[in-house]
Amino acid sequence: MLLALAVYGALTWDAFLTNFQVRWMCDEDRPYVLVRRRGVEALAIPGELAQRDERVRASFEPAYPVVVIEAGAPASGAPDFTLAERWPELVRRYWGYGVLRTELSVVDRGDRNRIRVLASSSLYRRVERGPEGWRALRASLAPPAEQCTASDRVEFVRYVLLPPD
Repeated sequence: MLLALAVYGALTWDAFLTNFQVRWMCDEDRPYVLVRRRGVEALAIPGELAQRDERVRASFEPAYPVVVIEAGAPASGAPDFTLAERWPELVRRYWGYGVLRTELSVVDRGDRNRIRVLASSSLYRRVERGPEGWRALRASLAPPAEQCTASDRVEFVRYVLLPPD
C-alpha cells in the first residue's frame, strides 16, 4: 500500500503543484490597461480562443449586445474590438507538466490601417511535458488540468470596453 502511494505521488505531484500555481497566478495577475473605450456594443472573439473555452461566448453575451466568434481573418463589417491571445511562454517547468502563460489582449482594430492594443492580462494553463510514453499513465492518475481562461477575465474586458448603458 505504501509503495502504491509513493508511486502515485511520484507520478502526480507536479500535476497538483502546477494546478495550484495556475490558480494562484491567475488570481494574482494584475492587468495593464493603456486605454479604455465607452459605449462598446460589439466584441469579436477568435475561434481558437472559443474552442479552448466553451464558456467564453456565454460569459461575454450579457455585457455586449453583439458577440461574434471569428473563424478566420476578420470579415468586412466585423466588430472593431476583439480579444487576442498571444505570446505563449512556459513559465514553470517540471518533469511531467508545466505552466504556460499567454497574454490576453483587448485590441482596437477600428482603423484597419492601425491595430492598437488597449490592455493586456495574462492567462495560465497546465500543459503536459515529458516523455510521450508516460503521458497516458499520468493523465489517468492526475487531477484535471487547471486553467485560467478568457471567461475568467470578463470583468477585466468590461473595465476596458465599457458596454452601453
